[in-house]
Amino acid sequence: MGAILWGALLYLGVTVIANAFRQGVAGHPNTGQLRFYVFFPEAMTLLSAFFAMFVTRMPKPLVTIVLIVQVALIPLYLFLYTGGI
Repeated sequence: MGAILWGALLYLGVTVIANAFRQGVAGHPNTGQLRFYVFFPEAMTLLSAFFAMFVTRMPKPLVTIVLIVQVALIPLYLFLYTGGI
């Protein structure tokens, strides 16, 4: 489930960056925006997919920690994604 949610956030980030690029506003998208809206969700999507593939081989405490971290990062990411409002 984490990979699907992070994948959806990646899709939204790519759409936001593509629209900013298409509008031709000077300085947008910048490197920070690319990192935040594309690279971070992409890394989390790949990480989630990797853990989903090997979840049966990992010890239960590690699975629990990974799930908690992924779930805890989503609200923080969305808070920053929306500008903190």
